[in-house]
Amino acid sequence: MLLAIWDQDGKGLDNVFVTMLSATAVYMHPCKITLMENSASDEMIGDMIFGNGYSEILRETTVYNTGRTVEETAARTLAEKYQRRIKKNHFLEVIENGLYYLPQPSDPNKKTFDYSFNNNLYTFIDESEEICDYTMICTEKEQCLSSPYILDQADMVLVIMSLSHRAFVEFLDKYHSIINKCMLIIMKPFYMDQLEVKKLFSNLGISKGRLVIVPCTESLEIHIQKGKVVDYIRNNINCSRGTSEYLLINRLKKIAHAVFGGNYYGLSYQAQQFNTLLTRRNYGEQSYKRLLEENE
Repeated sequence: MLLAIWDQDGKGLDNVFVTMLSATAVYMHPCKITLMENSASDEMIGDMIFGNGYSEILRETTVYNTGRTVEETAARTLAEKYQRRIKKNHFLEVIENGLYYLPQPSDPNKKTFDYSFNNNLYTFIDESEEICDYTMICTEKEQCLSSPYILDQADMVLVIMSLSHRAFVEFLDKYHSIINKCMLIIMKPFYMDQLEVKKLFSNLGISKGRLVIVPCTESLEIHIQKGKVVDYIRNNINCSRGTSEYLLINRLKKIAHAVFGGNYYGLSYQAQQFNTLLTRRNYGEQSYKRLLEENE
């Protein structure tokens, strides 16, 4: 099963979210997941898993004249450093027999990376499907060569949404062709009042049940800065009701049930409902234009 994770606002939250969700799923369900990204950025999934030393280790890696791909060389370097196993030459084990990651070199040339990843995409997906049940790809928007194929072929697209009226309206209008397989995610900062989120839903006329709010915590923010997101999930996966991390972990578990367990658990991924979401057609042309003008 192919899952695309798409940061609609381009703030890099997809790397955080995919790491949290995949780790939660593996600790909860007997499933195997591979993670990869189709674009080069300053913060990769590896930074969320291996910490601040990840980039420095790969920056020292020599990838020329080795007879291996860049990804294979990166995987071997990290496997030696962190004493991890490798599957199919490319995939580094993150959680034993559960979670794997396709590492990328630090600070790669973005155009070269884009071209190389697009050329090797089918191989990566085929190899992933041989060893795992799910392939999760953090997908850049239109700028990457492989993005249209990934979004088209994905069985589900998890969209990290910005908390703004304009973002919702433009997304639902521009990307209506994939709405039926989207789950919309809002990662609410720990310092944001819940009333702000409720106000957004109320103003747009969108039922809260059609979106998923992930309430981030101060502890999570600290683990993100340290690059210890998997450790955060492992340490809190069984936290008790009433603890500071319970709401976040409980929400991640519900999303994991919906995505990996086939149990929609009252969440938003019910495709037929998305046909009635906010669009020009059912919101009204004049109201639509007025909403955009108000949020310029």
